[in-house]
Amino acid sequence: MARIQKVKQILSESLVPDKAEFGTVFVCRDTQQVWVTALNGDVLNLSDLLAGASPSVRQVGPAGPKGDPSKIAGPKGERGLPGRDGKDGQDSTVAGPAGPRGEKGDSVVGPKGELGLNGRDGRDGVDGKDGQDGKDSTVPGPQGPAGPRGEKGDSIKGERGPAGKDGRDGAIGPAADISALAAQVAVLQTTVNALLDMNRQGKEYIDYLREKVSRARNS
Repeated sequence: MARIQKVKQILSESLVPDKAEFGTVFVCRDTQQVWVTALNGDVLNLSDLLAGASPSVRQVGPAGPKGDPSKIAGPKGERGLPGRDGKDGQDSTVAGPAGPRGEKGDSVVGPKGELGLNGRDGRDGVDGKDGQDGKDSTVPGPQGPAGPRGEKGDSIKGERGPAGKDGRDGAIGPAADISALAAQVAVLQTTVNALLDMNRQGKEYIDYLREKVSRARNS
């Protein structure tokens, strides 16, 4: 319990507010009841609290904040059904990447042609016969250019499996130590008793003044 911030004396218990600043204490002169403001702003009946009964609340307070998610993972949900097989993609219309370059082929030189006959003097000699064609190379030549790349096939996503089960509730924590609360309640009780004594003495003095005024009027 926090330290008392304010102590207010009110004429009637019906004037006790529903909400007030935390730590404010209200002392009712008509019923001698004491009300104290809790941390959430609710005004509670301190007399019931000191008597061991459930404290009275002026109104139903708002719902508390949502608890933190459990740090303990729940059991793993069952595995969903496998999705349907996707359709085969269409054949690519784009050439794939170029393959590795082939080794350089060995060229074969054909045999030299026969020497032509000597021409007559003063005339051009006759050209020799053409040589024979060389043999075909047995070594592969360089790779040709890359073909166009094929289009990307359409894939179909399988259905989602059912949700897993909820996790189990966490364990309840150990009981809180209320010794400090009991000590502060005792201090508050002493303060309230002193205020009640002041109210009783003030009432007796007011009754004395009223009686004196009444006697003066009648004399």
